Amino acid sequence: LIFLHRFVLHEERALSVSPIPHIFDDKMSLRVLTERLVVNGHERAVTNLLRKLQAKALTAPGFISSEPLRDLNEPHKMLVMSSWQSVEAWKKWSSNQERKVIAEEIEKHLSNPTTHRVMQPPRHDVFLL
Repeated sequence: LIFLHRFVLHEERALSVSPIPHIFDDKMSLRVLTERLVVNGHERAVTNLLRKLQAKALTAPGFISSEPLRDLNEPHKMLVMSSWQSVEAWKKWSSNQERKVIAEEIEKHLSNPTTHRVMQPPRHDVFLL
């Protein structure tokens, strides 16, 4: 059993957020898995934009770290795992205007909209597989 709190950002829609189950703590750190499916041949452009986005994130309150990942079986699938001090820090970053401008540029190079999975360990010890 894995509990996820999912945010989905679309260029034409506002941030849509599912409610946070009671086992999560708004003050606890969390991880955000951002998934992008890049159009063939657009990898360099997306990589450069991701570098700009990361440079901005480094100054965002509550940002801890980020790690870019590429799927070995689907090389056009790019993932970024970022760590944040709290749900509030992530929400503030996700609504940051500078971030939105760069994210809109990235979307132009994708075959599907970017998705964000916001995950946090449960408050109580639970063995998850």
